[in-house]
Amino acid sequence: MSLCYFQIGGCMTKNVFKFIFLVLVAFSGKVSLAFVIPVVNGSFEADTGSDSSHGYYGSPSGWTLTGSGGAENPLFVARSGSIPSTISGKQVGWLQGTGSMFVQQVGQYDPTATYEFQYFAGAYYRTGTYQVQLLVGDSVLASYLSGAVQAGEWDSMQSLSAGPNSLLSGQLSIALKFISGYEIVWDSISLNVSNSSISVPEPTTPMLMIWVLALLALGGVRNNIQGLYRMKA
Repeated sequence: MSLCYFQIGGCMTKNVFKFIFLVLVAFSGKVSLAFVIPVVNGSFEADTGSDSSHGYYGSPSGWTLTGSGGAENPLFVARSGSIPSTISGKQVGWLQGTGSMFVQQVGQYDPTATYEFQYFAGAYYRTGTYQVQLLVGDSVLASYLSGAVQAGEWDSMQSLSAGPNSLLSGQLSIALKFISGYEIVWDSISLNVSNSSISVPEPTTPMLMIWVLALLALGGVRNNIQGLYRMKA
């Protein structure tokens, strides 16, 4: 004897009923994700430069510039070392002068997520320092102030991480800032996110009915409902 939950020309057993229930539950609630957030023109290759030390002045595509900056071909690196192999393309972003910075808004901040911001930074002509920040609106989510970067050298790939913060809300932005020296250069900007809990909206009643009917068909039961909770010999 087995318990028959629904009779539709056949028996839907307890296991089939559980399966349907779990599928419906799975279509609501939250899921945890890990992914890369696109950074527009993170390698500063989108705009045409030149083979001179300075490619151009002005805001590179995707970035808002405050102060003096642009993109360039980093020939200065070849005079004192080598370009890191992970730097993409031929151009880098550059900033010069106190208060100069690049900022890019990358999307809505998720207070449940962990963010990891990665980049290369170097110094041109004189030893310099820089600062990188993750911002939520006008609030600082995470910040790093560099030590001295020697002239003509690059820092190794750097990372800035920020864990969940339920007190902040708004748009998430990346900020790259000149602090001291002659010129700070940037490349290979990327942003990863993990443990992001994204709400999945509950399906509408018609959609629920469609899923139930589809699962009933897959269970091999058909025709008209004959009764509930019948015992099947």
